[in-house]
Amino acid sequence: RSMLAVLFMETVLMPIQIRCLLLALGCLRYMADLGDDRTVRVALIDSVDLFAARLPGWAGDVAIMLSILPTPIRIPPTDFLSVPTIDTIIAKVSEVVDADLKFNIDHLQKTDLLCNRLELVKDRLQLVTRRHRHYLTLVLVPAHRKALTGLLLEDHTLSVERLRYPVRYRLPVPREECLCHFCQAAAEDEVHVLLDCDAHAPLTALRETFLKDSFTGDPVLEPAYYF
Repeated sequence: RSMLAVLFMETVLMPIQIRCLLLALGCLRYMADLGDDRTVRVALIDSVDLFAARLPGWAGDVAIMLSILPTPIRIPPTDFLSVPTIDTIIAKVSEVVDADLKFNIDHLQKTDLLCNRLELVKDRLQLVTRRHRHYLTLVLVPAHRKALTGLLLEDHTLSVERLRYPVRYRLPVPREECLCHFCQAAAEDEVHVLLDCDAHAPLTALRETFLKDSFTGDPVLEPAYYF
């Protein structure tokens, strides 16, 4: 029940269409950097001339692919022969894809826990859209890894997920009305169950153990949690 966008965000993979476009741009950069005496560059110039004349060709296909990105990128014929411009376009394509993935994630209730996550990159916390997430490799027990992934993607048995969909004799229940089984004071979502609800002693005990282990492993978390 998760989005395809999640696959790309959590594994650093590129959508296949974008990957093909980046490979084509890499090929274009190689051809643009060749000397005029090379046959491949002559073929590129012929293709660019066709594109300039609004006739079909390889250069025109690349331009079409760039124009149908979520944020279109326009490329004039002269830029096909400019290596610095091609490098800029390659970087821009990745930025456009990341921005589109982030937009998709930020506007879904099911992916609340994936929004605005900070990753440790070169000893600094940064907002990274696509990355091979650490929990996919550091959580060694498959069942634990699957459970954590289900929690992050709201594929679990909490009320906000179980009551989201209609069943026989019952309509979907609004998220704010999916109350906690224990306290009946707030929506039974991931944050409430993991960090807020104190109406169930076994749950509270598990939370205290979890927080103690977390603060021991990373002391910086404690003041941030109680802030």
